[in-house]
Amino acid sequence: MGAGSSILDKSGARAVAKDRFNEEDFDAVAKGCCLEVVNVSIPAGQRAGVSFAKNGTVSKVNPKSLAEKKGIQVGWKVYQVDGEDVDTGSQVNEALAAARKTGEAISLVLLARCEKNELRTTVEDAKVVADRLEEEEVASDVPKAAAVAVEVASDVPKAAAVAVEVAGADLEKAAAAELRAAEEAAAAVKARGNGTCTIKYEMYDESFEIKDGSTTAAAIDDVYCLSYVMPGCKIHLSPISPQDRTTDAENFFYVDEEPSQTYQGLEKDAVYYAYIKEDAANFAIYQKKSRAALVAMIEDDRGAASEATCVDEYGCKDWANRFVVAKNNGWKEVF
Repeated sequence: MGAGSSILDKSGARAVAKDRFNEEDFDAVAKGCCLEVVNVSIPAGQRAGVSFAKNGTVSKVNPKSLAEKKGIQVGWKVYQVDGEDVDTGSQVNEALAAARKTGEAISLVLLARCEKNELRTTVEDAKVVADRLEEEEVASDVPKAAAVAVEVASDVPKAAAVAVEVAGADLEKAAAAELRAAEEAAAAVKARGNGTCTIKYEMYDESFEIKDGSTTAAAIDDVYCLSYVMPGCKIHLSPISPQDRTTDAENFFYVDEEPSQTYQGLEKDAVYYAYIKEDAANFAIYQKKSRAALVAMIEDDRGAASEATCVDEYGCKDWANRFVVAKNNGWKEVF
C-alpha cells in the first residue's frame, strides 16, 4: 500500500496535525476507527488516475489506474503533497498537474480508515496495541504489548476474541456496517457519473451523455465539428470557465483523461468548458493561408479604389490611361 503506512488514533492524529487537526474530518474518514497514514509515490510522467472532491477526499479511482494499483480508495483524504499541507481538491489537482508538466515524481500522504480485521505485528503497530491495552489496564509497557500482539497474531481465533474484548464491539457487525457504507458510497459515486452534463464552447451549449463519469472528444466533435475547422486539434475539458480562468489562473485545471481524449470523473448535471489545442503543423498552414487571403483582399480593395478614384499618379495603377479606365468603368465627361 504505497511506500509505507502507520497507524493513528484520534490523539495521535491530533499530536501530528496540531493546529491543523479537524475532529470532524477525522471522524468522517475514520468512521469510529483509527486512521492509517499512507504514503504513495507517483512516478515521473505517470497519471494517478484519481479524482478529488472539493475537501480533498478521493471521489473516484479509475479502474486499472496507478491509484488502484497503489490501493488508494474512495473516501481517503489527501493530507500532504510533496511535504506541503493541502486542504482542498483544487490544491491536489494543481500539484499533480504541475508535476506532470515538469516531468517530476510526486508523493502523496493520505489518511485512510484502518481495516479492523487486519493483524499488525510491526514495532510501530505494537506501540499502538500497547496504548490500547494500557487504556484497558491489560498492559503497562510497550514490550509486554508487543509480546501480546505477537502472541495474538499467531492465533486468528484468539486475535478476534482479544480484538472484540479490547474494542468492546462486535467486529462482524462493524464489518457489515462498513461494507454497507462502502457500497452506498460507491453507488453514490456511480450515480453521479451517469446521466448528462453540459459542455460549452463559445456559442455552443449542448448536453452530452456520460457513463461512469466518462465521455470522449470524438463524441463532442461529432456535435461541434471542431476538427473540421481545426484539423488535428485536441479538446480538453475543465469545470472552470474562461472568465474564471482569467481571474484565477493558479487554480485552473483540466479534467483527467485516461486514455488521452477520454475524460474521467465527470458528474451529471455539471457544466464543463471545452478548450482547444490546435495541431501545430495545421495551425501554421492555416496562418499562411490566412495571411495570403488577407493580402489578396487588400490588393483587390486597393485596385478597385484606384480605378474609381484615380486623382494622382501615385495612387493610380495606370495613370497614363486613367481616362480610358475611368470611361470603361462608367465615367462620362461633363463640359
